[in-house]
This record gives sequence, C-alpha cells and structure tokens, in this order.
Amino acid sequence: MAYSDEALSKRCVIALHCSLGSGRQWTRLAEELGENYHVIAPDISGYGGNTAAFFPTTLADEIDQLDDQIRHVTGPIHLVGHSYGGAVAFKMATASPYANRIRSLTLIEPVLPTLLCDNAADRRLHDQFADLSRAIYADLCKGSDVEALDKFLSFWRGSGPADKLSNEARQRLTRARPRTIGHAARLDGITPAAAEEIAYLMYIRGTEGKTTPFRVLWHERDDANGRITIDFGAGYEAFLKKLGLPRVVAYEAQHRTGEFVVRNDELVRLVKIVCTEIVRPPERAGLAPGAPAAPPEADVKAALLLITPAPDKSELEVTVRLHVSYPAPQKSGPPIVKDFVNGDIVFVGQPEPKPPAETPPAQKPPARKSR
Repeated sequence: MAYSDEALSKRCVIALHCSLGSGRQWTRLAEELGENYHVIAPDISGYGGNTAAFFPTTLADEIDQLDDQIRHVTGPIHLVGHSYGGAVAFKMATASPYANRIRSLTLIEPVLPTLLCDNAADRRLHDQFADLSRAIYADLCKGSDVEALDKFLSFWRGSGPADKLSNEARQRLTRARPRTIGHAARLDGITPAAAEEIAYLMYIRGTEGKTTPFRVLWHERDDANGRITIDFGAGYEAFLKKLGLPRVVAYEAQHRTGEFVVRNDELVRLVKIVCTEIVRPPERAGLAPGAPAAPPEADVKAALLLITPAPDKSELEVTVRLHVSYPAPQKSGPPIVKDFVNGDIVFVGQPEPKPPAETPPAQKPPARKSR
C-alpha cells in the first residue's frame, strides 16, 4: 500500500484490533485523531483482507506478517492494541525491529498471561491459563473444535453468567478456530522460550524452490525431548476442514539413536483419515453401477516421523515413514488388499528468512548558517 509524502510526514499511530475483528475497528479513533495523525489499522493475519499464506504460531510471526502493511513507516510510532492485538503490540514494542521507534504504547484489555509470572501471588492464575492452553491445543490437534470452543468460552466467562451464544455466533467462532481459540494456546510467544523455536520452510527432497513449501516449527527442549508444529498451509485448509482436521498440528517427539521420533495415535488418525479420502474416489469409480461393496478404508500399519535437525540448526530433515494398505473393492469376489504407500517420504528445509531489519532514515545535515 502506497501513502503520500504528506501522510508519511504526520505523526503515526498503528492500531491493532482484537480477535474476530479487523482494522475497521479503529475507524472512530482515526476520525477523533483527525488530519494531524496518520492512522494505520492493519488486518492481523487471517482477518479482514489479510489472507496469510502461513498460519502464525508465535507473536513474532504475527509481526512478520504485518510487515507489508507497516514497513513504509520510517519515523516514531504511537502503538495501540486491543485484546489479542494488545499482545501483538506488546511484543512489537519490546522485541521486534520496530521496538526502538515506539514512542507510546496503549494496551486495552491485553491478553498477556505470562506477565503473571512476575508475581508469586499471581502465578496460580498464570498456571490456570497454561492448563487451559494445553487443553485447548490438545483439542485443536484432534480436530475437536467444539470442545475447544467450549473450554475457551467457559474460562473467559469466569464466574459471570453463562449467556448462551446463538448458533450463528458459535459457527462464526468455530470457523475462526485457529485464529481465535488457538491464540490462547500460543501466547508463550512473549516469553524467552519462544526464541528457542525455529521456523523452517519444508519441501519434498528434490523439489526445493520448485513447489510451495509448508511451514514447520521445531523446538528442541533438551537432548531427549522436542516438539514439532506443522502448518500445512492455506492451500490445504479447505481439504482438511472438510475432513474435520486442523490446518496446524503439533506432536511431542522423543530422541532415539541420533534422531527425534514422533509415534502417537493422533498422527495415525490423521494419516488414516487423509489416506481413506484419497483412495476412495478412484476405487469406487472402478465398481460396476449399483455394486454393493462398501468404500475402502485405509489401514495404517505404521506411521511415524523421524526428525533430524542439523547441529547448527541450518537445516531440518523430516522423514515420514508410512505403511498404509486398503481393501480394494472388486467387480466380483472379495476385496484385494493393496498397499497405498509403503516407504519413506523425506522433507528438507532451511530456516524461514526473516524480514530485513529496517534502517533508520538518513538524518539531514544541519543547515549551515551564513555569516
């Protein structure tokens, strides 16, 4: 978006909206401030007109995805944030390329549970929020959107009256699931622990730079444990949603003889659902009209992830080891068991490039006084 020199010369206000909102939330603010201020009210990724290619998983990611909308700002910034936008604003003001240019910070009902860790008396409140986050994240990874929504709303109401949401409101919240409920599960982006996560752009080996990558966050907690978060990307979101699966999944990994291994029931469930959907159409097309045979269902004999990070974190290799078979219906006689896949699919990636650090505008030399 281009702005005139006149707009850029005004005092700048960046205002970040709440979950389920958009930049239009700040229309009245812009009117009240008047012509002496240049108000920028960007859409946070996934809201309004900001259709992000990747689902941000930390507050730093959110700021990176706002870069196209705010990078033109070259001077001091007055920053405003509401609710989740307040959490993003806090991160922007304390740990981002824009931090040294923030002149004022206004937070309205910011969602910043990690600040409760600074006070022993408040620590129990943080722990309650952390427990909620883990429970919500587990539901989202299983595709249990309704259960996640109920947990989120119950906590947010607190001891207040349990006002019943309309069906339309529930559907809207559920559709925005990773964008809204999921925010509660990833506010640790404010803490130093988030810096230990590394984002990689992954390709099937041999297709690097030729296909659209997907995004993986790898967090090596210690020598024995890690966590991988996979964002399949916007291109697969509609397909996964149709199957009742989340776009973003996360798995715990344990170290085994030189690599980290993911082997759990949720991974098996995802593989089973996806493979069943893929094999059904072609196999059913081969049946005679009116054939009574049931559509085939995939049988997952093995599904695990083998994760090998480079010692210097410059590359990540993820091997998906699968053995999936299915009963192929026949025009006559019993089904024949066939392998759908039996082997390894290897993905490789390098750390996601960060936006270039902004350089402050050149200062004009002071005018020389004539004698």
